Amino acid sequence: MLEIDLQAARATLERNEKLRSSGLVSGENLLTAQLNVKRTEIQLRQQRALLEATRRTTATNIAAADLQKAILQKQIAQQEQLLDRTRVRAPFGGMLTWLLEEEGASVAAGQLVARVSELNNYRVEATLSDFHARQLAPGQAVRVEQNGEVMAGTVHTILPEIQNGTIKLLVDLAQPRNPHLRNKMRVDVAVVTERRTNVLVVDSGPAFNGRGPQPAFVVHDGVARRTTLDLGAGDGKVVEVAAGARAGERVIVSDTTDFKNRDTIRITH
Repeated sequence: MLEIDLQAARATLERNEKLRSSGLVSGENLLTAQLNVKRTEIQLRQQRALLEATRRTTATNIAAADLQKAILQKQIAQQEQLLDRTRVRAPFGGMLTWLLEEEGASVAAGQLVARVSELNNYRVEATLSDFHARQLAPGQAVRVEQNGEVMAGTVHTILPEIQNGTIKLLVDLAQPRNPHLRNKMRVDVAVVTERRTNVLVVDSGPAFNGRGPQPAFVVHDGVARRTTLDLGAGDGKVVEVAAGARAGERVIVSDTTDFKNRDTIRITH
């Protein structure tokens, strides 16, 4: 607006100067026109200076706001990073089997706060009598049976602690991702402590108790006769017959305690 006023004042001054040379304008009017031009120029310079000062102030405020914004963004990023660190994430999908549930507890770096079991990578924990402890060693072959399926494995760790007359083994499976396995599933485990080839075996049963010579009934022509079998290693299903029987003979493997004082038993159908 002042620029327009300045242009008008200068035009008036120029006109008065021309008229003054012809004596048509008084000196007073010419002086007034000159003062109007100077006043308007001063006002315009002040306005421009004020505008420039306002621009500098605005630029400073914007820079300060940008700095504050950057500080706040950095603080937010730090808080988000801290929050992200407080969120415990497993490196794989699985089932949560244990969790530190004490609310407000202090947790040190590296402290265990949860356990997660992989749903497709299993290990077997087996329990057996400490009577067999001396026969066990890491690396021994293991047969794991579940619902008729036999899975191969090896003894990984023998835990040193004995509780209530039992010890625990950790068994690695040859196929740990077996789709039929589930967490906490019960399975039957047999540790292979010895191997035999080309031996005579008989089904295991209540009639037998451990190794060595023991009485048994062998069936011939409908009559079961008492004899002595020298039994060796077994796997819970069959037991080795080192002496006392021949291939093809039938042996009574059920409980024969009621006939312990008899030498023969007649078999009827």
